[in-house]
Amino acid sequence: MYNNQYDKFYEILFEHSELAIFIFEVIENRDNNLKQNYDYKFILTNTLHQKLTGISLNEIQNKTLWELNHIIPIEDLTRIKKKYDECVLEKKIIDYEEEIIIKNKTTYWFTRLVPVTINNKVQYVIGMSIDITSKKSLEIEIENYYNLLTNLLNSSPVGIGVVDKEYRLIYFNNNFLKIWNLSEKDVKNNKLVLFKVLKQVQNRKKVYPKILKIVKEQKKGLIKYLKLNKKYIQMEIYPLKDKNNEIRGYIGIYIDRTKDYIQEKQLIKALKEAQLSNKSKTEFLANISHELRTPLTTIMGLTELLENQVSNELLKFIKMIQESASYLKDLIEDILDLSSIELRTLKLNYKPFQLNKPIDLLVKTYQIHCNQKNIDFYFNTNFQTFPIVKGDEKRLYQIINNLLSNALKFTSIGYISLSLFKLKETDKEIFIEIEVKDTGIGIPEDKLPYIFERFKKFDEFNINPKGVGIGLSLVKEFVQMMNGTIEVFSKLGEGTTFKIHLTLEKADLLSLDKLEELTTEELIEQYKSILENKRILIAEDTFEIQLLLRKFLSDTGLIVDIVSNGLEVLEKLKKNKYDLILLDLRMPVMDGIATFLQIDKKIKEETPIAALTAHAMEEDIKKTKEIGFTDHITKPIKRKELLIHIIKILLNS
Repeated sequence: MYNNQYDKFYEILFEHSELAIFIFEVIENRDNNLKQNYDYKFILTNTLHQKLTGISLNEIQNKTLWELNHIIPIEDLTRIKKKYDECVLEKKIIDYEEEIIIKNKTTYWFTRLVPVTINNKVQYVIGMSIDITSKKSLEIEIENYYNLLTNLLNSSPVGIGVVDKEYRLIYFNNNFLKIWNLSEKDVKNNKLVLFKVLKQVQNRKKVYPKILKIVKEQKKGLIKYLKLNKKYIQMEIYPLKDKNNEIRGYIGIYIDRTKDYIQEKQLIKALKEAQLSNKSKTEFLANISHELRTPLTTIMGLTELLENQVSNELLKFIKMIQESASYLKDLIEDILDLSSIELRTLKLNYKPFQLNKPIDLLVKTYQIHCNQKNIDFYFNTNFQTFPIVKGDEKRLYQIINNLLSNALKFTSIGYISLSLFKLKETDKEIFIEIEVKDTGIGIPEDKLPYIFERFKKFDEFNINPKGVGIGLSLVKEFVQMMNGTIEVFSKLGEGTTFKIHLTLEKADLLSLDKLEELTTEELIEQYKSILENKRILIAEDTFEIQLLLRKFLSDTGLIVDIVSNGLEVLEKLKKNKYDLILLDLRMPVMDGIATFLQIDKKIKEETPIAALTAHAMEEDIKKTKEIGFTDHITKPIKRKELLIHIIKILLNS
């Protein structure tokens, strides 16, 4: 075969080629029907072919194709012969990929067959192959992964659609078709399919701008509900970017949220109904509070007036009435606080105060109460000088009072103690511990986790059935609002200890309220010049309270006019000039709010107007301040408290 001067070069190329080369001779046979038939005898293979196939030249040289059936299965040889025949008969180069089992090992090849023609007949064929087993294995693996991914995506409960940057749909899964009521025929080669999809959206005027904004910003985004005929679909958009951060398209994920939408609507409806119910409850509480406070004002006021005018025996009965009224007042306050907490309208009022001020009052009060029950009361502190702090003095008092009140209820032998300790101090803050301890009946261990729950009562021995079970609940709420902590330790039959830890902000200055320290008589005497001949107009529709207010203010030097409704207030203002106006908010004919709004602007600028009312909810106080009332005085009110309010208003005006 090598018959020219270049034989040596061809031999070098043949042996050192990166191709597996094999050469076979074409043997022509003719059957009885003169039909051409070919056989192929292998002449030569290069070293790489022998290495890759594992077939030595001795095993293949001068062997026909069919004589290799002990190396290659007959079905593979049959398939190979068809390719050889095609090359010989058509006298053309043939390229193909093939899978062959060689010596029981599956291999993959890319083969080129080149015919060598002599005298217009193909005498030889040169085969050049590349082993693509690794490549083919990788392709098969990729295909398997692709099929697995396709199955996963088609089994996914969400619809997935991918568009290129021209918004042409390039991928979709089965659920995409199902959600959008499409078939593969609708989608195939349809450049406008995305617009066909979005045309189904019934709330498109609302959602289109959101979709465009997400696409424009090239960020992922979510459209909660696309409204279809009977479906509500959630759409998630994710940008597809290349390694250069250039947009190549978008992935759309579509989730059928119809059930969620219906449930959400039902929840919203239930929430509105709950809010309406809560509002009704709040209105009921406000109304019942108003109705209770009005007679309480009369009871507390009249008993206060009677204190200095009756015998010692009757004075005991009056004190009992006052204690019951005070208890009822505290109960009303607790219920209103609880309601305000539920409505999230209760806010702490942070102001500077002397830390010992609420403590001193509580110590004096409970020393008397404990003395009446023949038990001891102790107060302990490590403060040398009580600091001025910033906080809600009223709520701090309420916290400690509720704990002491509980201790008093359930302690009949032994003692109650109140302790106030400074744990540490910085330039800006002071850390305190408040401890209330008693030797009362105690709380069962299994009930301790529940004592701060609302309306829970754990009087195992039914010693003191009073109360509705909200005092401790309020204590915990207030402590948490102050960012503090509360702990309880108790043993049945031995007593209970509550420990509260609070961090209070230090305050530099405090304008001490000297008025609180004076008696009623001292107030009238010291502020006589402020009170004397000042004209006050009071609007109050309840006859008993009118009588009480007249008596409260009779010896103060004030000139008092009292009317029963807002229209009478407006008539009085046409005739007289006043230094102070007190308005009840709930009155017949014209209420306090309507009256305030009807009063001439000039009069409002010159004359302070305060609410004197049984409306005590936080929102009531907020409302009167927003409208422009100077002060909000809450019933029931004692004589001294009323005088302090009046003096402060007149001083400020």
